[in-house]
Amino acid sequence: MLPKRLEETLIRLEELVRKGSFEEVETDEFEIKSVPATGGQWTKIYESINAFLNTRGGFVILGIKESGQGAQRRYELTGWRPEMEQKLTPAAIAAAFRDMDGDPLDLSDSIRALSVRPFLTAQIAILQVAELPDQDKYALLQDRAFQRRATGDHEISESQLARQREFCQQARRARELEVVPGTSLEDIDLEAFNLYLQQVNARSRVENLKTSLVDAHASLEKRRFLRDGQATVLGLLVCGVQAENRLGFRAQVHCFVDVPNEVARDRQVLSGHVPQLMDETLRYVLRQIHVGLTPHGGGTFLPQYPEDLLREIINNALAHRDYKVDKQVVVSIRPGLDLRIRNPGEIARSLWVVSDPDDPVPIRRLIPSAQAPNPALANVLSTWAKWEGRTAGMSSLVDLCLKNQIGLPEYQLRLNEVELRLPAGTLLDDETTHWFASFDRFFAERLGGGQLTDAQRRVLAYLLKSGRANARGLFTVLLTPDNNQTRELETLRASELVREHSASHPLYPVYVVCEELSKRDYNKEVSSLLGERYARLPTALHQQILQLVHRRTLYCSIPGASAKQAAFELWPEQQGLPHDIRGFDTFYRKIRTLFNWLSREGLLERTPSRRGQTTYQLKTQGPHQQHLLFAD
Repeated sequence: MLPKRLEETLIRLEELVRKGSFEEVETDEFEIKSVPATGGQWTKIYESINAFLNTRGGFVILGIKESGQGAQRRYELTGWRPEMEQKLTPAAIAAAFRDMDGDPLDLSDSIRALSVRPFLTAQIAILQVAELPDQDKYALLQDRAFQRRATGDHEISESQLARQREFCQQARRARELEVVPGTSLEDIDLEAFNLYLQQVNARSRVENLKTSLVDAHASLEKRRFLRDGQATVLGLLVCGVQAENRLGFRAQVHCFVDVPNEVARDRQVLSGHVPQLMDETLRYVLRQIHVGLTPHGGGTFLPQYPEDLLREIINNALAHRDYKVDKQVVVSIRPGLDLRIRNPGEIARSLWVVSDPDDPVPIRRLIPSAQAPNPALANVLSTWAKWEGRTAGMSSLVDLCLKNQIGLPEYQLRLNEVELRLPAGTLLDDETTHWFASFDRFFAERLGGGQLTDAQRRVLAYLLKSGRANARGLFTVLLTPDNNQTRELETLRASELVREHSASHPLYPVYVVCEELSKRDYNKEVSSLLGERYARLPTALHQQILQLVHRRTLYCSIPGASAKQAAFELWPEQQGLPHDIRGFDTFYRKIRTLFNWLSREGLLERTPSRRGQTTYQLKTQGPHQQHLLFAD
């Protein structure tokens, strides 16, 4: 059975061929080709196969071609030619490729048997290509390697090939393939191994289930679950009998809810082989995170984070951790605030982009990479991805963030430990929305009278929040061409809303928002306007209000601020939670009291109502106040 997304694409292609029309159907997963008559023309097909092997897999659809230009562009059915089948057998394809050492590649798990099916008045052929495991990349076609981006096949650069060679050398020394002394075939759980084989067979029949451990022995050795009759770390992680007894903390996940009330904390220590840990950890997280009710489908409960995302980051946590370190993965949940996953291990320094220590705009960005330090385990775990998306690590997080489905992912890097922090909420949250609203006149001036599009707002929010996280010592993921935000970045840079930072990587530019948009401290400016009256204010909150009013006067189309606007902007700085309506209402009354007090003391003056809003601006002229006392 073909995947649903492929069936839907074929149905759409049938409609387009009937109508003689064109619509972009090719994606990073689908390549549409006619069937060439000569051997030389098959090179392009092999390039697509090579790109799918080196990226995330895909389908080559043969027997349909694009023709015409402009309005005359259309799809035509050319049909499959059975005599060409010998060019697409797994053996023929494998003969065309080599690994980076020039040796033959084992593509038995990557190239599926050709599928021929009726299509309108003829037949088409479909070749399914699965992604190579990380340690087997990159496949070379005549000393060149390709990768899939959007709808095209692009040659992989020499620098990228060099990095991959270094990664492969490290992978060969990976701890996951070491044998565990004192183990044997009896340490393998036959039922768990058959469950793994069922996952492998789910897309295409590969191997029969095993009736006994003796029957499974050869397959276990081939898959490196056993080596010379002893279980490897990989074998115990995937299908070990009570793996925690042999691997200790390396086969455990510690989960807890981080709340002030000790009685309310829910702590669990999960142990077993990795597929079990994936499912049990996911169930724990889904039980603990807040849910919302959607009006669609008669009222459906939605978790605070997409379930597909939770599955992926848990998968990655178990795949990417360092199995040389005898420490557990730790999952902590702060209800309504964030989800944190701590992993033993480190992120390679080659993926860091860090500014000089004395740079006034600190940069701590990570170049996204889907490579796992345990490629064999990562390849095995990919078979348990119970959804139709394709895991891509950091890139997936960035993609969902820029779609405004999650908050900004942050990373805390420590010695032999990496912590992913996933804030609750979305990228364009209330705090950022209010911040942008206070700059509407500034945006209009920079954009020549135009307004930010939704996509530009999201990119700007991503860079703004990244800068703030970097200033706190946290790493964020670098926006790269793979994140598909090139057009928005070009517009924002042309309007000088963002600029390129001096810490830019040679291959990946680093962008930061302009100084006006990132600046939060107006203490010096307001102090120069108000003099001693400002310095003698009773609390820092008084000063924050005046700084906020001054900023909004500079950049907002309605100069100054109302008490409610100030309350909305300052509430997050007080560690206020979005859903704490009672707490916000109390805080708003306090801000309103302070606005009245500052007005009576001659520091704020009420401005004429505009658009139904009563706002206040700084009053820079007035009697000098000798004594300022706080009054509730």
